[in-house]
Amino acid sequence: LGESVVAVGIGASGLEISGELLLVAVLGLALSAELWWVYFGGDDEEAEEALLEMRPTRREFIAANAAYYWAHLLLLLGIVCAAAALEHAIGHAFDSLDFALALALGGGTAVYLLGHALFRLFLGLRFRPWRGLAAVLALATIPLGTEASALAQLAVLVGVLGLCLVAEGATTRGEARAPVQTPVGS
Repeated sequence: LGESVVAVGIGASGLEISGELLLVAVLGLALSAELWWVYFGGDDEEAEEALLEMRPTRREFIAANAAYYWAHLLLLLGIVCAAAALEHAIGHAFDSLDFALALALGGGTAVYLLGHALFRLFLGLRFRPWRGLAAVLALATIPLGTEASALAQLAVLVGVLGLCLVAEGATTRGEARAPVQTPVGS
């Protein structure tokens, strides 16, 4: 997630400080914080529990490898794509994005959320439907980037992901932690 923060800094270097620059920088950092929250907002503890409950079998080794290698490759790909789009958006907030950059921003966020869903699946953890909705809605922001502006797409993306995370927190608050399921392939 540091790549996103670095992208904000690199994109802002050499530019005159303006309201536009500050707004995009704050939204870019907010997106990074939301992606951080997806991964570290309790899921790391659930993953640790799942690993501790695994028996040392070939199938569980494969499931852990898939979670911590293959799913994490998608997480990293999503971060890099979103960071590349953020770097461009910093200096061109009110300009529309070409399709590739709009896809990198919305699609990168969606790929990150998909990678996280696969990480949970491989470890036998419960699917988080609000995050699935956030991934679909992240893709739906692509036309905003191409038709309106980088700022519009980024603002809606941050809002959608934030609302989904708040809704998830509200629906899971007070809920007993579900027992860890058997990992995929067991």
